[in-house]
Amino acid sequence: IIFCARNCLVHPLKQQCQQLGLRVGAVAGVSHMTDARRRDVLDKFATQQLDLLVATNAVEEGLDIPDCRFVIRFDKFDTTKSHIQGSGRARM
Repeated sequence: IIFCARNCLVHPLKQQCQQLGLRVGAVAGVSHMTDARRRDVLDKFATQQLDLLVATNAVEEGLDIPDCRFVIRFDKFDTTKSHIQGSGRARM
C-alpha cells in the first residue's frame, strides 16, 4: 500500500505504477469516490486481484488486509497515531 496525504496525488501515482506493469487500485477520500467503488477496490486488493493499492491516509484506520507485506508513505506522517495505523497494515 502507498499512502498519500492528499487526494490529488492518488491517481497520478496509480498511473505511474501502472506504467511499470503493476495491477493498481486507488482509494481516495469520501468526497472523491462512492462507498461501493471504494469497497470494490479494497476487495480486489484483499483477494490479490491487484498488486498495489494507492490510498489516502483516510483509509488507514479500519483497513484490514491480511496479506499486505509493505506500506510506503509517499508523504510524511503527521502524528504518531497515523504512523501506528499505517504501519499496522503490513504483515508478513
